[in-house]
Amino acid sequence: MSNVSTKVVKIDLKTILENYRNPEFWDKEWLVIDLPQCKITWKMTDINIKSHAIESELHISAIEITRGNKKISSLSDTYYLSKIPLKHEDYTEEFFNKSLLRGIIQLLNSSEHYMTMDYEEYLLAEKADYAKQEEAEKLAKEILDEENVYNEKIRKAYIEKCIEEVDSFEERHKVINNFRGKLIPNLYLYAAAWFDDEEVYEEWAKKASEERKSSYYSLRKIIKEIQTPEWQNAMKEELSKSL
Repeated sequence: MSNVSTKVVKIDLKTILENYRNPEFWDKEWLVIDLPQCKITWKMTDINIKSHAIESELHISAIEITRGNKKISSLSDTYYLSKIPLKHEDYTEEFFNKSLLRGIIQLLNSSEHYMTMDYEEYLLAEKADYAKQEEAEKLAKEILDEENVYNEKIRKAYIEKCIEEVDSFEERHKVINNFRGKLIPNLYLYAAAWFDDEEVYEEWAKKASEERKSSYYSLRKIIKEIQTPEWQNAMKEELSKSL
């Protein structure tokens, strides 16, 4: 793994446990990652007397990247870490660092999710997901009419069930997974390298090296197929089974 910048401050679990009673420490924010693209900070949020633990959070500033002449940004976000026990011999510095890295990866995932929403592929996927639900609702009404079911409560319950059976985020999830690790790969690698976690580093290095195949045309094909008699008949047959 490559060396990392000294702009990053490693949080010391021993220091936290020795100072958590100090009011001055309660307002302290630790800068975990400091890069031109984003900053990630850690701070203590509460001392849970009942569970004898410290509660804390990670916060990431908005990430901004440039694609051609267009700037794509994420939203700032917060991730709440698992509690730090005040007296637990098994909770080591290594365990704490893994918790921090896991939280940072979650924040980067969330940031990439928001950034993906700026891409045309995501907008097409959203259109496809909505089209599936709209067709499911229309077909459900047709089935009820054909079966002479006019009771409003039964109709409403059945239509809602049919809509729920269609994964409302199926195509969007595919696009998000396709983009994951490819918009800000250097940040994943930087975080893993700083915490000296070779397994996580290799995992995200592999994702970054994988080719991101465009789903633009396949999504346009799906949107067209939803309007065909073949797709609608197949969907209608499937929905009829639950009546």
